[in-house]
Amino acid sequence: MAEVRKTMRRLATRLGLDVASQEAFLACLTRPNPLPGGLVWTQDKPSELPWPEESEQSWQPPFVSRVKDVFQPGKHPWHDEGKYYCLDMSSVFAGTVVAPTVGSVHCALDVCASPGGKAILTHRWHADTDFCLVANEIVPSRRGILRSNLRRCLADSYQGDVRDTLRPGVYAAGFDVDTLAGRYREDFDLVVVDAPCSGQSLLARGQDAPGAFSPQVIDANVRRQRKILATAAECVKPGGWLAYMTCTYSPEENEGIVEWLTERFTTFHAVPVRQLKGHASCLTDLPAYRLWPMSRIGAGAFTCLLKRSAKKHKTG
Repeated sequence: MAEVRKTMRRLATRLGLDVASQEAFLACLTRPNPLPGGLVWTQDKPSELPWPEESEQSWQPPFVSRVKDVFQPGKHPWHDEGKYYCLDMSSVFAGTVVAPTVGSVHCALDVCASPGGKAILTHRWHADTDFCLVANEIVPSRRGILRSNLRRCLADSYQGDVRDTLRPGVYAAGFDVDTLAGRYREDFDLVVVDAPCSGQSLLARGQDAPGAFSPQVIDANVRRQRKILATAAECVKPGGWLAYMTCTYSPEENEGIVEWLTERFTTFHAVPVRQLKGHASCLTDLPAYRLWPMSRIGAGAFTCLLKRSAKKHKTG
């Protein structure tokens, strides 16, 4: 454990935090406190809730409520009825990056969708449009969980497994990344990549994250993230959007990945997101955003929105 703490401290010094913030960051990982959770309303939000709401954040979508976990909203009948999906506020923060795409997206792909929170959040952002969403998950057991959540929360839109023609509705899929690139090349206005990562923020949620700070684990995730993101870029239409996000802190898996993508795929550039302006990362010149666990809003997240020009991209 002493070696893990040393590794955490080395990471804290690389994150651009002042000394006081470094100590607060480490305290969140070693002595985590309960955090309020988010409720993503899949239907109209009721005028009165069974529980008191926490104060709204400046970036918080209007269809999300923030309540303390002590009230256990996951056990309320409304949950089973699919009226809302329980989602960590860090995930809500990361998913808010798609806000600038509203009104310009008719067909979207969530590449790594299980258990379904980002897919449901993306659908909610675009609920007022004639919208097609493909929620993809390669692991069969996790795909079952994804289907269950889509069926529960998006019953009016869920169409089952994807078919060849992309029509309005929500679909589940189980393609590997190579198949996605071949089958759906330049088919989507928006592609969301909530990438598999080292999961360092799990510690701030009071969960175990074995090896999350190991250089070998981080390097392995970087390689996987690059492969997934390169595939995702192939699926974006000219003029479309690519949203990248993780629930980890290491710069190699976050800012480093986005910088790699914009260098390799020259028609993609990161774009500012007005809603997240106060959370800009200091670790890159690109417009990318972080939520820190010290905020006590969520366990932490990284997110960035990229837009593809109308030109064919060149890979380096």
